[in-house]
Amino acid sequence: MGHLTTRDAYKNLEERINWFTQGAPPSETLYKILQVLYTEKEAKWVALLPVRPFTLKRAARIWGTTEAKAEKLLDHLCDKALLVDSDYHGERQFVMPPPMAGFIEFALMRTRGDIDQKYLSELYYQYMNVEEDFVKDLFYATETKLGRVFVQEPVLTNDKMNHILDYERATHMVKEARYIGLGTCYCRHKMYHNGHPCEIDAPWDVCLTFDNVARSLAEHGGYARLISKEEAMDALERSYASNLVQIGENVREHPAFICNCCGCCCEALQAARRFSPMQPVATTNYIPEVSLEKCVGCGKCAKVCPILAISLKEEMEEEQTRETDRQEAGRSEGMIRAAGGTEGMVQAGGGTEGMVQAAGGTESMVRVTGESGTGTQGISGARKVKKHARIDTEICLGCGVCARNCPTKAIDLKRRPIQVITPVNSTHRFVLQAIEKGTLQNLIFDNQAFANHRAMAAVFGTILKLPPVKQALASKQFKSVYLDRLLSMQKKAGKAGKG
Repeated sequence: MGHLTTRDAYKNLEERINWFTQGAPPSETLYKILQVLYTEKEAKWVALLPVRPFTLKRAARIWGTTEAKAEKLLDHLCDKALLVDSDYHGERQFVMPPPMAGFIEFALMRTRGDIDQKYLSELYYQYMNVEEDFVKDLFYATETKLGRVFVQEPVLTNDKMNHILDYERATHMVKEARYIGLGTCYCRHKMYHNGHPCEIDAPWDVCLTFDNVARSLAEHGGYARLISKEEAMDALERSYASNLVQIGENVREHPAFICNCCGCCCEALQAARRFSPMQPVATTNYIPEVSLEKCVGCGKCAKVCPILAISLKEEMEEEQTRETDRQEAGRSEGMIRAAGGTEGMVQAGGGTEGMVQAAGGTESMVRVTGESGTGTQGISGARKVKKHARIDTEICLGCGVCARNCPTKAIDLKRRPIQVITPVNSTHRFVLQAIEKGTLQNLIFDNQAFANHRAMAAVFGTILKLPPVKQALASKQFKSVYLDRLLSMQKKAGKAGKG
């Protein structure tokens, strides 16, 4: 590899990264980011690795070196959070994490002195907050989203809690995890270095990772700290109290992460603001509903909404009032007819009560209302302005932050009429996104990963469970006789079962 130039090494790495369904569009800023994260030699090594998980033996074969030397290189890359390792039935495996949530975030999940984190943060800001290609590709290139929002469980009433599914609960994901890691919020860390500290002063130590990702980040380089389930629950409670939105991997089983996000720093929530009404992440199955009777128009919900989906709407309310037809020197003069048909005169200031004496000495009380300098005759409708919260349901994520902050309990979370479909696991999500993006062949024929039958079996198994339309797209992209045979056999089996 000695003949490669520095530019070639990073270009090859960029092409390798873009074998992922979730890639990183090339730009000068991206090359600068890669140069901070990878040395030239590291870029050459990683550019040769498969997308799917691989073993030490395979890495040694790819690099043309001994297993001892390969393991040293792999450990070094894990220590830099450029690779993640795992134990698969007693055999150590490695995988390169995608850009997001992956090696881009890991670099700022702890304070470190081996790289210039301020310079890296400035490059990240340019690549994601100024340039738009990466963010658009990350959040809008596929129908199936990378992340999904978790509803804030404390705001759900008892009847709603009875209907919430386990995978809709962040607390359930915590309880199910074997390992839990706690790290620094990459988003707030990045924005701090760019002179844009969090506007709501949210805590930094609330970034949760799970299972092998958590264990690997903790054991290699200390990018996360392994914590108990109780401490993880505390991180969620602190995040609820800070009006943060829980966004995790868009899967039902064993998500790799749950971020606790603020609208001013988080890339996903910023994208929701910038590219509204397009939604960057999958919503919850809930939507807030405002009670106009209880809402007092205080605006607290609008202030805390992380994606600016709530506004205050003014409406006029009718009020019946009696006004006179003329006014002199700030006084309204009105005529009433008293008992027995006798007319009497009453004088009153705007809105005060006056007495009128009718025939026979009977006194009657009358209230005359009016404003200085104006007057109309008879009873008319006065208009009063009332404000109430209006929620844009087209962009609302259903997080529940607004309901938590409503002082009059005027906001209630209702189940959405159309339920959101969540992929079962990471493999399911990868395959769906690859089909939608037209990159399924990259996931299957992944350099040397083609020989990994377990990986192929997992992908094929997922494809066989997809709806017919998705299966047809997969077959067209894959162009595989083997896959076509599997789909054909499944159709025949289905017909036989119906017969």
